[in-house]
Order: sequence, then structure tokens, then C-alpha cells
Amino acid sequence: MVQPKETINEFMSLTNCTKDTATKYLSRNSWALSYALNEYYDKEQGGFVNKKPVKYSHELVETFDKYADSKRCITVENLMKYIEDLGYCLEDLATICLAELLKCEKIGKDITEQQFLSSWTEHGCKNMIHMKHELQDLEEQLHQDQDYFSHIYNYTYDLIVEESERHLNIDTAVEYWELFFDNAHYAVTISDSRLKTWVEFYTKKSGRSTVTKDTWTMFLKFVIKFPDNESLKRGYDEMDAWPLVFDEYYEYMDEALGINEQIGR
Repeated sequence: MVQPKETINEFMSLTNCTKDTATKYLSRNSWALSYALNEYYDKEQGGFVNKKPVKYSHELVETFDKYADSKRCITVENLMKYIEDLGYCLEDLATICLAELLKCEKIGKDITEQQFLSSWTEHGCKNMIHMKHELQDLEEQLHQDQDYFSHIYNYTYDLIVEESERHLNIDTAVEYWELFFDNAHYAVTISDSRLKTWVEFYTKKSGRSTVTKDTWTMFLKFVIKFPDNESLKRGYDEMDAWPLVFDEYYEYMDEALGINEQIGR
């Protein structure tokens, strides 16, 4: 475990602040470096008063330089190399965690120098080793923390929807639904049947070619409450405030599986 003295020194090296300031922010954040840094930058760097230049770690700047182009940005092509060097591929859900950490608004947009340096500094990371450990921790959260899983799931919609479109293309939605839910080890687990029948219904029966943000968000709540057919047939109430598409899915399941007959409705 990192001792307070080491944490103070790390905080000072990242922010170029005094020992008293480092101790103040760390002590009231239970010596958690990333949280203390977040508060420090919000209060010391985020306002108009006492605004000071941020001194970024030389190691961190060197890491950025490795992937930056002549315009001081990380392009999509170089980002793929960066992800690969971190030990991941685009099909890994951890890459969404990385995008959220770097405050990416859209897939395909370049990552700026300020965006990269400030984001990693907030998390107390200076080099690839630190970054790999941070991503491993976030990936572990996906498996253990339902709130974090839900946060990443909901964040993904705005990330992947095309800037020129109001809603998400169904093919892209299915791709990411499978990424999130076709894995029994994440914090939200559902039956194979739930995902399969939902995709079949939405793509072949619903008559919809896009997915609204409301549907995307409510689908997570739906599968948490009804992860399998047994919970659906026992607990779904069409009088509850579910969007229409979920009533239609329930009717589709009733017709396909006779779930009302099975429970005497």
C-alpha cells in the first residue's frame, strides 16, 4: 500500500503545488490520489481565481508524443496502436472505459494533447505501466460494480451514435448489445435467450431501424429486472411505465413462448 508520504510526493510532482496543499487535498479524500487530483484541478485550476498552469509529468508527455501526429493529436489510427500497446483490442469493453476516462465525446474524433494529459493526470498515471493498471482496475469494476457497468453502458450511446444522426443505427446497437451482454462475467448478466430474442424481435418484428436513447437506457433497466424468461413471465406488468417497445417485446415473447399460458394468464 502506498504510504501518505509517497502519495504526497506524487501529488506534488503532478501538480507542482506545496506540501501543505497536497496534504490538504489528499487527507480529505482519504489519500486516494485520483480523487484528490480531481478536486484539486476543479478548485485550483478550474476557476478564474488563482488559476495556475499545470505542470505535466515528463513521462506522460513522452507517452503522448509517441502516438501524436504533427497537429499534436492522437488520430484514430494511432489510437488503435495505443490500445494495442495497452494490451487490448477494439472488441474489448475496456476500450469504452478508456474512451470515458479520456472524455471522448465521439468515436472517430482525434484526442487532443490537453485531453490526454489532463485526463491521465487526474488519475495519477504517468506512463504505460500506470495506464495498464488503471484500465485493469476499470475492467475489474465492469465485472463487480453494477453502477459502474451501468455508467459505461449509458455513456456508450452518445459515443457511438453518428453526429449527423438523431438515433443509433440498429446494426451498431446490436453489435454493442452483444459486447455488453454476451458475457456471463460482467456485473449485469442475462440469459442467452434474453439477448437472442430481443435482437430477433427488434431487427425482424419491431419495424424499427434505429434505437432511441430512451430505448437504449431502458433496455439496461429491463434486463436487470428481467434477466431471463422466468422472471419476465412472473414479473412483467404491461401497466407499468415501460416504453411501448417493451410491451411489444413482451407480446412477442408471449406469442413465441406462450408465457401467459405457462402461468395461467
